[in-house]
Amino acid sequence: INLENDSLIFDSGLFINDLGMMFYVPDEIFEYYKKAYKIKNRKDLQQQTIKTPLFKGCSWESLDYSLIKTIYTCNIMDTLIETPAGKFNCFAISTQSAEAVLKGAYKDFTLLTNYKSCYAQGVGKVAEFTTTYMTNEKLGISFLQMTSEVYLQEVWWDEE
Repeated sequence: INLENDSLIFDSGLFINDLGMMFYVPDEIFEYYKKAYKIKNRKDLQQQTIKTPLFKGCSWESLDYSLIKTIYTCNIMDTLIETPAGKFNCFAISTQSAEAVLKGAYKDFTLLTNYKSCYAQGVGKVAEFTTTYMTNEKLGISFLQMTSEVYLQEVWWDEE
């Protein structure tokens, strides 16, 4: 990957260019993925969490952190999020994980996880909301298993 015209966060695989925000896979991790998942080249490992141009309703397919194909959708372009670090005007990207089929006592259930990540321009991710459901199509039931909210705690620079 040519990072000549991209910005890179120190000690992170995150980079941003004209295509959006993606994660770079280091050589040692790529070598592991190559063997474990029979992946031939880096383009097959693209993890694009934000695609530009970004507008409400746009969606794209990419890999999530677990290398599961995921649909990302921009569902909000401007919302105010309050965090311990302050208030931010954000856009939001929603995803739903691929279904995980469970075993054991929950063998007839499927686990679905929805994420909503809120980003502020110039800051990055300021909040993430996660909701996990258990569903059983045979019985026609679905129930909430877990929710979580994570917020930016501090800003690491002087805002003056």
